[in-house]
Amino acid sequence: MRPPLSILLLALLVTLNSCKSSSSSDTTTTTSPSHGKEFKIDVARSELKWQVFKAGGSHQGIVPILDGSVFIDGNNITGGKVTLDMKNLQVTDLEGEDKQALEEHLKGYKPGKEDDFFNVNQYPTATYVIKGSTPVSGDPEATHMVNGELTMRDITKPVAFKIRLDTGAGNAVKFTAPQFSIDRTEWGIKFQSKKFFDNLKDDFVYDEIKLEMTVGAIQ
Repeated sequence: MRPPLSILLLALLVTLNSCKSSSSSDTTTTTSPSHGKEFKIDVARSELKWQVFKAGGSHQGIVPILDGSVFIDGNNITGGKVTLDMKNLQVTDLEGEDKQALEEHLKGYKPGKEDDFFNVNQYPTATYVIKGSTPVSGDPEATHMVNGELTMRDITKPVAFKIRLDTGAGNAVKFTAPQFSIDRTEWGIKFQSKKFFDNLKDDFVYDEIKLEMTVGAIQ
């Protein structure tokens, strides 16, 4: 006795969908998001500058880049990773005891204030993973827009910024990011933020952190 036509049609549809899903899965797993030549970051030529603002003033400094790599295909960045050395964060606009006090506060070395900012004993590094880049035209500051994810204090958020990419040196590349901003509260840094505390009056810190990045890398 032959099975009903409806059962045969159902079996055919299931088979086709199974083949389609298998083909799609194979395509996804065989495509690498990072392709091209890999360049290792030259830490001596790389750094992240930062600037924060508070009522009546600002402070600035640098975060050294610990290690990482960048993948270049043609004239595009296809992927990479930049590891930031939060334990060696520096304040550059102060000296002496004032410099030491602010660095200790930012790093979380002061008892009871570990989580005011970066708590580097618990979170000694931060990472920026590059997902890819898109060329831009007509912009005097940039050649590309970079897309990626910044992980800081175990919180990951998307961050995109403009860069100027130089690939003309053969075995070396360099990119510089003109000033861009992130909102510190997205990574759980709420100290003296008007979003979370009332009646701060003139004792507040702006949520915006301005950043500038320079990355040199060699094969």
